Amino acid sequence: MSNIHVRLLEPRLVRKKLLATAIESIELLKRFDNYRELQKQKSAVRSELVAVLKEIKALVRQLKSSELPRLPEEGREERIKKSIKEEQEPAPEETEVGEVKARAPKERVAPKLGGIESELEDLKRKLAEI
Repeated sequence: MSNIHVRLLEPRLVRKKLLATAIESIELLKRFDNYRELQKQKSAVRSELVAVLKEIKALVRQLKSSELPRLPEEGREERIKKSIKEEQEPAPEETEVGEVKARAPKERVAPKLGGIESELEDLKRKLAEI
């Protein structure tokens, strides 16, 4: 196979555009990796939530079935109506609510992209030199 050489009219411009495209591609790949990592974390948190909710439901069922005393049937409706009336009583005057403190954001686990980061910095430095 023989080599074919082509003369470029503006080689600096072509090289600059090529480096800029390489930088954009690397940044897109990094964002996609971050997106995938976030999806994995979301899935893990969701499955943990489902497990906790199942446990809570089981504990509530257990509490209702064994540990709570049974109410006698006579006069039950009157007690229910009485408790509903108590709940519907006017609420006390509004009180001042203190400031709500924002939660500290959880630290994200950065994917291991050490090699890619250095290559990206090299490409940015070359682009700046042109």
